[in-house]
Formats: sequence, structure tokens, C-alpha cells
Amino acid sequence: MSGKRFRMTVEDRAEYGGEEWVFLDFDKLANARAVVLERYERATGVLMQNILAAYTGNGSMEASRALVWIAREQSGLRTPFSEFNIHTLKLDVEYVGDEDPEQEKATALPLSDSPPTSPASD
Repeated sequence: MSGKRFRMTVEDRAEYGGEEWVFLDFDKLANARAVVLERYERATGVLMQNILAAYTGNGSMEASRALVWIAREQSGLRTPFSEFNIHTLKLDVEYVGDEDPEQEKATALPLSDSPPTSPASD
């Protein structure tokens, strides 16, 4: 099992509840069927490719908020996304898993429909 765990501010935890750390199970997300991923997109208004970019550290604030929201959903914590107004820049984030996080970035779900490019040969 691999993923990331997030710790919201004390103020956010007081407002939205939950444990100190909430875990996003990336394996569960990567193996989810399309209807589950589409439900996340509809609920958050954020495309899954942007949410995955946030997982690798390259996403927008909204995508980062969606990532934490999905982690809370996986943990059984329900808050409408429109009401989930956390301090995104104050999140503590830790990688949890067996793989090196850099290796996981390389094997994560593709972020675009573009075919991979190969370096130009000399």
C-alpha cells in the first residue's frame, strides 16, 4: 500500500473533524473504476489529471484541496467539496509506502493523452 498522508491545521481539523492524519490510498485510487473517478470529478469540479498532478506535487491549490478531500472520502469522512475550505498551503504531507516516491511519480497514472516523447538523438 502506498500513498500520502495529510495533516490539516488544528483549526481545520476542529472545523471538519477527523484524525490528526488522513491517508490517501493511491493504490485504491489507481485501481478505482471509471465511475468512481468520474464521481470525484463531478463532486469536486476538478479533472482527475489535475488531481494526479497535485499528488506528484505539481497541482493547483484546488487540485490539492481535492486530493485531501478524496483522502477524507476514502476514510469515510463526508464534507461537501464546496464547503471544504481548508488552509491548503499549511498542509503537512508525508509519503507512506514501500516504493521510493520518485519511482512512484514515474509509474503514476498518465497525466495527459499525449504519447511519451523520446529524447532527441545526437
